Amino acid sequence: MFFDLFSNHRMSRKLKNLEHKVFELEKQLIFFQSIINTNLIRIKNNQYISDQYILNMNPYIDISAYNAYELFLDENAQYWIIDVESKDYKRPVNLNSVIKIPLEDLEKSLDKIPSKTAPIYIISKDGIKSINACETLVKNHFYNCCNISGGYEKWPDIKVEGIGQRLE
Repeated sequence: MFFDLFSNHRMSRKLKNLEHKVFELEKQLIFFQSIINTNLIRIKNNQYISDQYILNMNPYIDISAYNAYELFLDENAQYWIIDVESKDYKRPVNLNSVIKIPLEDLEKSLDKIPSKTAPIYIISKDGIKSINACETLVKNHFYNCCNISGGYEKWPDIKVEGIGQRLE
């Protein structure tokens, strides 16, 4: 009888360990599935994906502020820009058509983002908050997120009236 109790306790521990391992594998599977979905959506949208990005299995892409600026100038490009800085932050340039959602409000404001598959470029003062925003969006199944590295601080100084920016 004592042996049976000991054996049952050992089996119960093994079962708990197996359940934990299965749970961890499921989490990894969900992560890998989201990476695959991200890459497929980018391919569908005819976006360039570097080999390194695919091999590293990055959940989002870092893009330079200059490349984001060039994209911003392209009237045919289809994308969303989300500004995750606080409301009191003095932006060096006002970008038209930007969705402003402070980082601290992002998770409860996901419904303000029109698409989970269209390219979403995230900007903040220096690119730090936008990294956190990309991670939050990926976690909530947004599949095409790009962090604008350097944020507003690295946004090109070239400011021309009439191309989506307002001089101040």
